Amino acid sequence: MFPNAYSASFFYNKTLLYPIADANYPGLPQPQAGITTLVVCKTADTQLPETENSFLASILKAVGLPGNRVQVMPFVLQNAKLPIATLLRNFGVKKIITFGFQPDELMVNITPQLYLPFELSQTQILLADALNSIEKDKSKKQLLWQQLKQMFGI
Repeated sequence: MFPNAYSASFFYNKTLLYPIADANYPGLPQPQAGITTLVVCKTADTQLPETENSFLASILKAVGLPGNRVQVMPFVLQNAKLPIATLLRNFGVKKIITFGFQPDELMVNITPQLYLPFELSQTQILLADALNSIEKDKSKKQLLWQQLKQMFGI
């Protein structure tokens, strides 16, 4: 009937979004039990620097996320894209917040914008600049805070 999902979206008030199928990524951590939010940080190493880690902790505290409901995942991006479909399938969370990824570094068939949450497979996803960039820029902090308040109903 419709050649693709975007043709059908003409009849809906919301664009149909589908994650691009991707292979399982070895090296992704196992999901922790009971998490509702996944935070993915683009890093050059498998650990977040201490300054970024403490800034992230203050962000999570501000939105009222207890440590047992969130999983932080440093992700080393090496000539690949962030496997959103795999994260959705493996983690089954309600919210994903990414730091440091550009929209074209995600494996989705749309081009999301920074600081503009979108929904994919009943999961809210927010892309933001790198933590060290946000920490230094008051306007980016305000943009992030506005979107986080909306996402978490603050």
